[in-house]
Amino acid sequence: MKKIICSAIVLLIASTSLFAQSESQNEFRNKYVTFNMISFIYSNTPRWNFGYYHNINNHFTLGTEAGIGTHMTTKDYFSLEFSPEIRYILNPKGSTKKFISLEGFYIYHKEEITDYTYQSETDSNEYHYDSASYKRHKYGMNLNYGMIVNFSKRTGIIPKVGLGIKMRNVVFSNIVNPTPYEDDNEGFIPSIRNYRKVEGYHSSVNFNFELQFFYKFQ
Repeated sequence: MKKIICSAIVLLIASTSLFAQSESQNEFRNKYVTFNMISFIYSNTPRWNFGYYHNINNHFTLGTEAGIGTHMTTKDYFSLEFSPEIRYILNPKGSTKKFISLEGFYIYHKEEITDYTYQSETDSNEYHYDSASYKRHKYGMNLNYGMIVNFSKRTGIIPKVGLGIKMRNVVFSNIVNPTPYEDDNEGFIPSIRNYRKVEGYHSSVNFNFELQFFYKFQ
């Protein structure tokens, strides 16, 4: 599965490059840039995400979003995201265009975490530590549904939801004073913040929600 997802993301990136080269030979109208209104607010790993998209024809739109976050939660926090996407417009003549899309994504995240716990990949036991260096690589693909809501000829919003698969690899290093730890309040439902404490490679279902503001070039 890991090789399939990586190959699909590479193919999506290659398609983006191919169509971008084609665009240099033909003028396409309605190119637009986007700003993600969710990624820097409603996220445990905030980033400033901006995108660029262009219409291949009446049905297909191709583009990518890239984001970066530094010093947003701690002084050592850094996060980088890249997500190429191809959209198929279902109603090209509609005033509010609806689309489905295939989106690949890659996220790199590192920071220094203090006074927290982690689950060791080596023995699956949980430990409390004073400080540790944390790194996370996350990648996968989403199948999305969205719509383009126009405020004017140039501006509007793009709400989008989707489901997909994600793979994550978390590494802890430079762990200071690890001591065995038992959390009696963990319960049966895993925490949404487990990606900050469970070491190793994991895969699961990914839920995606985005809200982009766009500015269209005429």
